[in-house]
Amino acid sequence: MPLKKRRLLMIKQTIVMVLFFSFLLSAETAVLASLASDVQTVVNPKDPVPPKSSRKCLVFTPELTIGAETGDENYMFGQQLQVIADDSGCFYVLDWDRKQIKKYDPAGKYLFSIGRSGQGPGEFGNIWEMCLDREGHIYATDIVNKRVSFFSTSDGQFKKQFRIESEIGGVIFLANGKFFSMKNIQREESGLMTMDYLYGLFDEKCQLVTELFLHKGAFQSPRPQGSRPELLAAIMSQGAYKPYAISKVTDDEQIIIGYPETYEIKIFDSHGKLQKIIQKKAEPRPVRQEHKDYYFNHRAMDFLRLFPQDASLKDEIRKHMKYPKYLPAYQDIIPMDNGWLFVVVDSLENKSEIDLFDEKGVYIGHFETDIPVVSLFFKKGKAYNVVNINGFNFIRRYAYKIITY
Repeated sequence: MPLKKRRLLMIKQTIVMVLFFSFLLSAETAVLASLASDVQTVVNPKDPVPPKSSRKCLVFTPELTIGAETGDENYMFGQQLQVIADDSGCFYVLDWDRKQIKKYDPAGKYLFSIGRSGQGPGEFGNIWEMCLDREGHIYATDIVNKRVSFFSTSDGQFKKQFRIESEIGGVIFLANGKFFSMKNIQREESGLMTMDYLYGLFDEKCQLVTELFLHKGAFQSPRPQGSRPELLAAIMSQGAYKPYAISKVTDDEQIIIGYPETYEIKIFDSHGKLQKIIQKKAEPRPVRQEHKDYYFNHRAMDFLRLFPQDASLKDEIRKHMKYPKYLPAYQDIIPMDNGWLFVVVDSLENKSEIDLFDEKGVYIGHFETDIPVVSLFFKKGKAYNVVNINGFNFIRRYAYKIITY
């Protein structure tokens, strides 16, 4: 075929494809398009793609709860916790307050503790995000002692450590020898200390190999003016329903990064190559009074625990809090072990709204759940989270079913 005719044919094919995708968008179905470099973009409509009676939701049934208000300290937990599980069903609880990790068997029986507060080998000045590796270790980042400590999952004994720079946050090691992390970059802007958060892959010398996302101006110190309550309120207001980057690494080493200024989620491989972009049409959701109350009573109070306070200080801070007009497009991304994404759109005290995406990135369901979604973790068909009962934290495991509605 002559070159000119081939070009005309390509132009016609392009026009047909554009019209075809435009038709799909108008029909409110998911659109899958390939971009340059084999990046797939999935554009989802406002409503789930499958028709009614074919959409999916999750129904959770509690099957195990451990914890105690008083008594055995091995079952007493602090205020900031993370829970993960391994393939055998044993689960691990990171306790930031106690600077320790505890291991439990599938029946919830305490097995042993890992690490303790301190500066020596296997001790933590701070403890930040634990992970399991393929070599039978559990490891956690210590941003105070500037290292990552590795322990045996069989007996909790300290094995080795990896030194990190002070600007590096939680570390997740990959099979290719690199690690994924966030790096804090400090700079001055308009006379104020400003923090950028750089998400990327780093080598064994903590040198950046591949930049995946840069959140410029993630934090800016408030101007030192006004009363103490006004200053504390200005600091806490920076985290109040403003878009912040969310990052997760799956068991098969897919790196998920979302910046919920818009409803878009990017998925990279372990070498930092962009594989897929998931998008969804969404209407802005206003910040209501119940959001403000929830944020102050839960998220902000975690910060206030660091300061001596009385009731009057708390009330004064509340009066000076500032909130944006709208919520971020979503509040968390939780990967499931079947390849689906459990996206928290909105979360309050006893109710969260969830968008569910399948392994292809297609929007397959929207539902509400009454389980706490903070620290929610999926493994081997089970879900784990932290629940608060009478002001005390407990660890709960759920069985769940995928229901068609």
